Amino acid sequence: METLDVFDELFNPLDPPIATIDKVHNDGLWHQTFACWLVNKKDRSIVWQLRGPRNRIDPGSFDASASGHLSAGENPEHGFRELEEELGVTIEKNKRAYLGVFRNIAIRNSGKYINHEFCHIYLALSDFGLSDFTLQEGEVDAAYEMNIDEGIALLSGKKDTVMLKGLETDKNITVKELCNYHERTVVSNYYLKVLTAARDMLEGRTPLAV
Repeated sequence: METLDVFDELFNPLDPPIATIDKVHNDGLWHQTFACWLVNKKDRSIVWQLRGPRNRIDPGSFDASASGHLSAGENPEHGFRELEEELGVTIEKNKRAYLGVFRNIAIRNSGKYINHEFCHIYLALSDFGLSDFTLQEGEVDAAYEMNIDEGIALLSGKKDTVMLKGLETDKNITVKELCNYHERTVVSNYYLKVLTAARDMLEGRTPLAV
């Protein structure tokens, strides 16, 4: 079974410093995860993943282009394997921008599943179109593109819905269809910060940390 590095809420390693993934989520231990958002300069868009049925948190919701746990001993850069596994693409190091760590919390199944994560967030410039992706069965149901400016309007409350462009069909969504939307749009402005950083990247400014 996969093991993860575990920490207290201040990011200090615990003793013992690793635990199985089941223990991590049963006991609510803090651990590290990875998320990358693909940004297309030409289309001024950002890629959202429609989470598949194997995901333990909010399957059928929209989240980062690719994401996942960092196994014991891994550093944040190792997380880019998630792009290869989930979308079938690789991103050169010179196209990556690190946005820092987002402290994410999600509690499901009446408290039986507790997710406390230090999520390392990246943006990555990409020329890939939706047809270039090979989606990981069970993990990713689909990929969509969102216009960054329209997404910022949605997440700042200026619009109620936004259109996602899909390979076969488009989809009109609200913030409630985003993964862990209450924590990430009501409690924090995580999604808004990510899209604002993506806009800054496209316009030649240094993206701000989340």
